[in-house]
Amino acid sequence: MIRNVLKVINPGIYTLLQDNGRIGYRNFGVPISGAVDKKALNQVNYLVNNPANSPCLEILSVGIELLTLDDCYIAFTGANSTILVDQKIVKSYETLLIKKGQLITISEIKSGLRTYLGVNGGFVSDLYMGSASINEQILIGNRLKRDEILSTYNSHNEIDIISLKRPDYTNHYRVIVGPDIHKFSSIEIKKFFKNSYKVTTKLNRMGISLYGEVISHIDSADVLSHPVIFGSIQIPADGQPIILLADGQTTGGYAVIGNICDEDLYKLGQAKTGDLITFSKING
Repeated sequence: MIRNVLKVINPGIYTLLQDNGRIGYRNFGVPISGAVDKKALNQVNYLVNNPANSPCLEILSVGIELLTLDDCYIAFTGANSTILVDQKIVKSYETLLIKKGQLITISEIKSGLRTYLGVNGGFVSDLYMGSASINEQILIGNRLKRDEILSTYNSHNEIDIISLKRPDYTNHYRVIVGPDIHKFSSIEIKKFFKNSYKVTTKLNRMGISLYGEVISHIDSADVLSHPVIFGSIQIPADGQPIILLADGQTTGGYAVIGNICDEDLYKLGQAKTGDLITFSKING
């Protein structure tokens, strides 16, 4: 059974349908994509009694307005945001029963960057290579548009009201040394792990550009193009790190000094301009 549950009054800055991504196509140059903060995606699906890979909304910052077309169970995770239902603040990380005709808005982000909205039954979406994830960079799907209608697969069955604790989103990341560590002297490697780096305005779903102490190469920044992944930290010729995210390319020709460990990747989805990031080495 498909039900229309939400109408997009204002799509906000950049709102996408995301799941856990498309697996098995990187050899064709297709990124995995999916939610940048996969922990938030999995948690919001848990709160609305969905399978972990159900499509949810990934909402960048503030401004979104959604009108409920039918009663539905929803939840919010991710950024520490001020969420309003008919101008009354509601909690994130908790199952919410929203009634037909109510207006949902996100008015403020206190910390973080991306809010995830899940609905019981998951959002109806076309699948591209087995995934609902939108990646506009490679022309797979489109962001939400004004007046768009969002549907779910569920009926009116009741679900339990539950809550979760918001996880740790500190901007410290554990790093496994990368395939091109030989491109840097021991002094430069120590410098990289000692200093903090500021998130610049060059920030999107493909990657995060950082600014801080320059990391110099022994010879050049260029390497033979090789696979890179979500969490790879490249050091280009200017010596300023770039962290690849969910929509990042599948291969790259800049030296990779390290890869952020899987357990810390979710936090990258909440890093925003001005945040200070630090790294620590967890091997070798």
